[in-house]
Amino acid sequence: MEYITLNVPSYPFFIYSGDALYRPGDFHRKRAGIDCFDLLFVEYGGLYMRVENNNYHIKKNDMLIMPPGKAHEAYQVCDEKTYFHWLHFNTAEPYQISDTFKSELKTPRKMAFNKNYTETLVLPVFQSISDVNAAIVIRILSELESLRINKYLQGSMISKETEQNPPLREQERFLNLLSQLIIADESSGSREIAFMLMQYLQANYSLNISLRDMAKVANCHPTHVIRCFNRKYNITPVKALVNIRLQQAKELLQSTNLSCDEISYRVGFSSPSYFSKLFKEHNGITPQGYRKTQR
Repeated sequence: MEYITLNVPSYPFFIYSGDALYRPGDFHRKRAGIDCFDLLFVEYGGLYMRVENNNYHIKKNDMLIMPPGKAHEAYQVCDEKTYFHWLHFNTAEPYQISDTFKSELKTPRKMAFNKNYTETLVLPVFQSISDVNAAIVIRILSELESLRINKYLQGSMISKETEQNPPLREQERFLNLLSQLIIADESSGSREIAFMLMQYLQANYSLNISLRDMAKVANCHPTHVIRCFNRKYNITPVKALVNIRLQQAKELLQSTNLSCDEISYRVGFSSPSYFSKLFKEHNGITPQGYRKTQR
């Protein structure tokens, strides 16, 4: 019997994965020194994760990918019942992480008959996924998962009673998952810029972000930033940032006892009076009035 052994492009490879159900008051414990990528996807509820100096509020249909070697932990306990999926993967190839996005990072495909065939994948560290794509992501993750954490039933991780998938089938499903998460090759430059900026705003809304900052992140002129963003989302990036902050404020008004002043600073507004003014303009009610109607 003869066998053919083939070397293929070094795509990221799947290690193992599972799901977790947290109670209100539970939190993701601190982990450091992990030598692989750690992916988190929240199906419902919310996680509050800190990766080195960056804080992420991972809500429904949000995904966070934490690089190897970076310490991460919860900076706040879960304030609601939270169900999320986690997955570990790695790559044999070098990778880079940057807070700017450049289209040239995406290597054009070479002809298949070229022995030096290579391809570059671009994965956002944090992204919000549409309901349609989230359903696909959830299905793939569920098919891959072999481990379970359920804080309502037990404190430690257990194995799921599921049929073991062949390694090649697992890798096939994992690559299908990546295809849902990467910035697609067929996307135009302007859509890539708009998409990347939206993810940046959703992850960093609490910071003091100016249009100049956005242009620096996107590595292009501020006017081009506005044009690209408006073309994809039909709104300027500055207005989108305000909307994201106001939505986050509504969630904090509903789920916490923080004062309106504290909330205004926490979501990134420069002053409580400006926050209150904008909140009433958008919702027809003051922040305090909104909190009363929710309770």
